[in-house]
Amino acid sequence: LLNTWSDENFTNKTSFHFIEIPIVIAIYLERKTDNNEINYKQIDIMQYIKFNNNNNEEQKNLEWQIHSIICYKYATHPYYYAIINYNNNWFIFDNKLYPSLQKIDIKQDEIKNKIQQECVMLFYKLSNT
Repeated sequence: LLNTWSDENFTNKTSFHFIEIPIVIAIYLERKTDNNEINYKQIDIMQYIKFNNNNNEEQKNLEWQIHSIICYKYATHPYYYAIINYNNNWFIFDNKLYPSLQKIDIKQDEIKNKIQQECVMLFYKLSNT
């Protein structure tokens, strides 16, 4: 979504480049609609963020990859849980689970689909410095 936004808003802009390159890009997703309904649209969180319309050749090659995620479980008793990448391993912290910190396979369809539907805050970290 961020790539599409930048492509639409920075097309033919000759002065687009970062003065200070962000190490982390945070994205908040509002899941509730104006009608107070929940939008469960799946977000492809594994895609890299890249600013193709950047006019600085070195910056054009920069990529940010998903690092951590905050999700909101819309249930009878809604709550937050978090997912983080540490040393190329994914962990979930969920106080409704025992133990509350568990290693997960984020590529497993059931886990991936749940995260993609419940993510509300995404943190992308600069990956190729």
